[in-house]
Amino acid sequence: MKYCSQCGEPLSDDCLFCIKCGHKVGAPGPSADYNNVNSVNRDPQLSMQSVKETTSNVANQFVSGVNNAVNSQQAQGILGDPDKLIKIGYGGAILAAVSVFVPIIKVIGIGVSTMDTDPITAVVFLLIAGLAGYGFYSGKYSMALAAGQTYLVMAILFFIGYQSKMHEAAKDGFFGQMVGSAVSLGAGFYLFILASIVLIAVAGLIHKLKTNNVSGVVGSIVELEKEIIELKNVKMPAWVCSVVLIVVSMITIAFKK
Repeated sequence: MKYCSQCGEPLSDDCLFCIKCGHKVGAPGPSADYNNVNSVNRDPQLSMQSVKETTSNVANQFVSGVNNAVNSQQAQGILGDPDKLIKIGYGGAILAAVSVFVPIIKVIGIGVSTMDTDPITAVVFLLIAGLAGYGFYSGKYSMALAAGQTYLVMAILFFIGYQSKMHEAAKDGFFGQMVGSAVSLGAGFYLFILASIVLIAVAGLIHKLKTNNVSGVVGSIVELEKEIIELKNVKMPAWVCSVVLIVVSMITIAFKK
């Protein structure tokens, strides 16, 4: 950690310019050798390995977190009551809707939300949040599961794209490093992740309680994946609905580009 001599802003050791005032703060120290950093970023296999490890860790933590939550004695009063779980499910749907208005990316402290950059995709995400809320309201928990899975996959894809752009920026030398240090993930991204986990976990928990599924929450989620969702005479399994929602979301994003 070092500080800008011009304005006193705290900076990481590898920063070359102050992210607040733009003042040059000198070359990176030994702990942040630019050549070493650049050589790592040029290795696509290492970059992809990092993304795969991150995705795997998120998945493992999700499964572990769900199982620990179910087995916690302190949580039994809530997790054993479908009515309370439905209220939590509504909260997850609200979080998903709110996330599109909260900055998903921050550039030099200035937040940019999904609604700011891509209103069409933001509206699609709001509709998916509405689908999740309707699923809990109508007792069609497979709808909430499909919505949660859509949010989770889109968040992972966004994270992969973000990491890829940061690696590409780092290849541009000093300027790229300066840009990279000024960009970070915003609260909207983490709300998006949280909402997806809540929707998936709550849908699985309610299904487990209502069907007395002995295979646990993960087993209940697998069962819900096969449940048929009917929307205006169109019938499809929950997993197919998730794929459709993901494809629609990606099309709206591609349309903007």
